[in-house]
Amino acid sequence: MHYLKWLFYLLLFFVHGYANANPKLLIYIQPQEYEHPVKLWQYFREYWVNQGEYVELAAKEILGASYGEVEMCDASQQSGQVLVWLRPRIFYNPQLQVFHSKITAMTYTADGKPIETYVAETSKFGYLDIKPELQVKQIYAQSMQIIADKMQADDKMQKAMQSPQALLNEQQDAQVQPLQNPCAMVSLFPTPKIQFMSF
Repeated sequence: MHYLKWLFYLLLFFVHGYANANPKLLIYIQPQEYEHPVKLWQYFREYWVNQGEYVELAAKEILGASYGEVEMCDASQQSGQVLVWLRPRIFYNPQLQVFHSKITAMTYTADGKPIETYVAETSKFGYLDIKPELQVKQIYAQSMQIIADKMQADDKMQKAMQSPQALLNEQQDAQVQPLQNPCAMVSLFPTPKIQFMSF
């Protein structure tokens, strides 16, 4: 019985390792979204938001629930089927006490061809001085859910996600091009203007 238990854990380890080595969906968020926080303010109160951390969390949870195999784009990722470039924006209206978020998701195939651009905008009433990190987390999750729903409803996106990994093993016989590393293209993306206060 003890032997079977260890065999089960070993199997889970290999399955998890294989999934992480071959993600279907790769997420890219530009470094400036982590390095340059955005200031939300209300009279004498202020709260600085590192958008990258919140959007990454929302992407892993929500897109992961929709597509299963989701990883962040970095030097260790060698292949994937679709790259999603997430560009967040956030704003707080101090008069109305409303958080506003916007996420633009630009999607590309593994060989760099654009698929579609999805935009989600949401608003949420909340106080800047009462758990602002929770408000930010919730509003970005709402925007990300809209993005996920739009991606799921788009036939072009679903077709791109269905590229069979099995073809990689047959490329010599069938002369099929291997899946490329979409993360290599991120160096070609333009760097958006740094935002400090709003959209």
